[in-house]
Amino acid sequence: MVFDFPKLVWIVMGIDFAERVAYYTVAFSLYTYCVHMLRTGYTGANAITNAVYVVIPLSACAASGLADGPIGRPRILLSALYVYAAGLILLFASSLPFLFGSFPADPYVLSYVLFAVALATFGAGYGGMKVCTYPLMADSITARYAAADFEPRGVAGDALVLDRDAGSGEDEGPVKHRGAGLSAPSPSSASDLEYSLQRLFRVSYWTSNFGALVGIFVGPLLRNLDARTIQSGSATLTTGYYWSYFGAALVMVPAAVVFWKALHHFPEEQTCPPVFIFFRLLGRAVYYKCLFLVGRVTDEEFVASHRGDFLAYALYRAEGRSQQPHRTGYQSTTARDVTVCGAGDTMGGSSQAATARPVSPAATDGPPQQEGEEEGGLGANAEAALWVTDCRQTLHLCVAFVALPVYWMLCNQFSTNIMFQAEALNLPSWVPAEMFNNINTFTIIVFLLVCEKYVYERLKAKGHRAPPPHVRTTVGFVLMAVTMVWCGFVQISVRSRGFYNSDDAYQLHDGASKLSAGWLVLPYILQGVAAALVDPSVLEVAYGGAPPRMKGTVMGLYWVASSASGFLGMVFSPIMKPQHAVSLFFVFAVAQLAITAGFYYLNAKRPIPTVELADGSAQNSTIGAEA
Repeated sequence: MVFDFPKLVWIVMGIDFAERVAYYTVAFSLYTYCVHMLRTGYTGANAITNAVYVVIPLSACAASGLADGPIGRPRILLSALYVYAAGLILLFASSLPFLFGSFPADPYVLSYVLFAVALATFGAGYGGMKVCTYPLMADSITARYAAADFEPRGVAGDALVLDRDAGSGEDEGPVKHRGAGLSAPSPSSASDLEYSLQRLFRVSYWTSNFGALVGIFVGPLLRNLDARTIQSGSATLTTGYYWSYFGAALVMVPAAVVFWKALHHFPEEQTCPPVFIFFRLLGRAVYYKCLFLVGRVTDEEFVASHRGDFLAYALYRAEGRSQQPHRTGYQSTTARDVTVCGAGDTMGGSSQAATARPVSPAATDGPPQQEGEEEGGLGANAEAALWVTDCRQTLHLCVAFVALPVYWMLCNQFSTNIMFQAEALNLPSWVPAEMFNNINTFTIIVFLLVCEKYVYERLKAKGHRAPPPHVRTTVGFVLMAVTMVWCGFVQISVRSRGFYNSDDAYQLHDGASKLSAGWLVLPYILQGVAAALVDPSVLEVAYGGAPPRMKGTVMGLYWVASSASGFLGMVFSPIMKPQHAVSLFFVFAVAQLAITAGFYYLNAKRPIPTVELADGSAQNSTIGAEA
């Protein structure tokens, strides 16, 4: 068992590796394909590539609600693989030479149509996959540690939930679990589990970046299989994009088949939330909050007792819409009625704090009323209160994602504006500008290997813990700002040696020579180190703090935050031209530093639940400090 990971982890990690190969075979040629083959111009290419990042979070939200529900993560992952592979096949078809009037010029309308459908399908499959892979791997490790410590009891899960009667508060049986997997590990193995999960996120991120390195390297080489070229200013580009897209599809189709064959090895979910429960409860809270704001529902006692608790409105059950004070039979449920999963606190207080739940007046004389169809199938009131607690914990985690939109917008610059900055430097004609992205990917691989071997393992051997996630993430954000400042000064030098014409192509001044491409090596290295610090750390917080029944939802929100960079990119796309690159780089650097300060302030002392121990207590970590 390599790295002490179960077999199922390696199956999913292999799928993720194949996806990264396919993605990066496509991603870093997509921008140049739009500019040079489809003739969209730089602004249009920015808008198109950012549109993909808009599709991804929509797909991630849809897939997360289904993956946490009755369908389950394995089946959603398989469906996403099919969609992703279909998108690559359509992309290949859209770029074939016979769909151009005079290849590589004059693409037909059908080429544009297929290209648009391919990008939508490609983004949908990508978003659907990413909310499933990391939770599936982490659940497998948690389940293995639980199986080593305990015999399975009741409903399997990786966090404890007491199964008690909401009315009497007396135990009705043994402690049971929510979610996928087996019972939580004992105190003796909790630290080993925590370290194994941290190692999983590092190793899986290393593996995915190794796949990215392969894709970045193979994509341009496949493109060179077509000897025809196209001229862009002083740059000469090859045109065999269809070979690159064919190679990406050739990787993903077998990967989908392999996972289909392995599907029966993944355990079925024994308990699962209703479909899209997080978004339904959030919408319900917004609905009732609006009713209170406009005065259609009034309940001063409820408002006073839940001031500042927005999600409590999701459990408010109005029996009328009059302007008079409105009594709903709303009562509190203490910890003996509802035990919160996965944390020693309820994200707003201790586990003994009152958790509100609505009941009808008749419910006080009998068992909790079932919500039924009118309540959207949320189940009993006590169970609905548990869902609201999980939603509250999920929203609490979102402070860890606050800086991701700006961070990823800057990362995207390395495949768009900075890549075209490389074209204005002194590069051999046979070296595509996309090859520069091998530098940061190679840096990630080397940096993670060195840290794993010489930092994390030695810290563990000495009984020390790694620096807390918020520190690692903050350092990565600062490094990203430094890369933007560096690229800004490089662009100043580029502009002093030449100019951009009306077609945004770079032209040298008479007698001038291009700046050496070596000036871009350092920012690509720093960006690689930043990514190696940020991404595994945020994934660690996202999985460790997620409620067991909403791990897919948390991953969906993580990808929403990351892909929000696409919305920002679309806002800036009209001015994302080489002529404005100097100002953009410095503005991006300032924005990254500002959002980093906010991230540090919000996350330095926020408690994040990690592993719940066998005795029902919780081993908590803090984003900003060791437990």
